[in-house]
Amino acid sequence: MPNGDYSLSPEDWEKIRAFFEELSPILFGFAAARNLEIDKYYHDSPSWTFCFRHPKGGAAGIHVERISDSEIRIGRDWYIDDFDKFTRYLKSDAGFQLNLREIDLSNILEQAVKDIVTWNKGDMIAHPDYEKFWSQYSREEWLQMSPVERLPKPKL
Repeated sequence: MPNGDYSLSPEDWEKIRAFFEELSPILFGFAAARNLEIDKYYHDSPSWTFCFRHPKGGAAGIHVERISDSEIRIGRDWYIDDFDKFTRYLKSDAGFQLNLREIDLSNILEQAVKDIVTWNKGDMIAHPDYEKFWSQYSREEWLQMSPVERLPKPKL
């Protein structure tokens, strides 16, 4: 998922918030049923992310991004951080675009969470470029700042 689109206007944000307000019963229901945390508009992106502790370690997220009033993109990612190696191991997909009139969003989200928990660590890609940022902290400080331990365990 993108780290935000800072070019969005106030009018764009009105449409985005109205869009998610309309979907909120489905989105809140999914989050409650699966014990997932909702991160709304991360880095000012037009998306909501359902965050949780992955059963195989690290953190995972399922993203619902507004493309238009009738289209969304569903994306998934899972990461495990290795502070000692300054490396983030990541598995993600590019997502898939869907027309809301042609899908059952609840079923799509349910399938996304079922799929992501079956992913394997061996499929993760190492991104060893975090030393510049992470080395500013001790391991203990990093663990306190890391959101992973504070994320909920999903109901599967």
